Amino acid sequence: MGRTSLLTDAQWHEITRRLLNFESCRALGREFGISEAAIRKRCSERNKEIRIVANMLLEADKAFKALPMAAQVAIYKRVAELKRIAQTRPNDGQALVAKREVATQVATGKAVTKQPGTILVTTV
Repeated sequence: MGRTSLLTDAQWHEITRRLLNFESCRALGREFGISEAAIRKRCSERNKEIRIVANMLLEADKAFKALPMAAQVAIYKRVAELKRIAQTRPNDGQALVAKREVATQVATGKAVTKQPGTILVTTV
């Protein structure tokens, strides 16, 4: 069992938030009275994951905006359907496929349409 943290969960949340706004570990360490290494150890993996996902969302948004309006409308409709599937059956294999489809649609600029029993990918 590790040592008890000198900071509260709220303070760690604040540090994480400020790291994501590009404040330095050294400055935050001085402010909160802990070492830079302690901050890096606790926050580095999570912040790395958050930055990766944020960059993916940015790229997806750029790809989405580059599509014609008809394709954007088709994607909005499909995303709504996929969200409904994911919410009603969160552990269902179809829901997992549905979540992957959203990313594929935006990344490839293709609209995915569903036919009974199959999933068909068509270029819009």
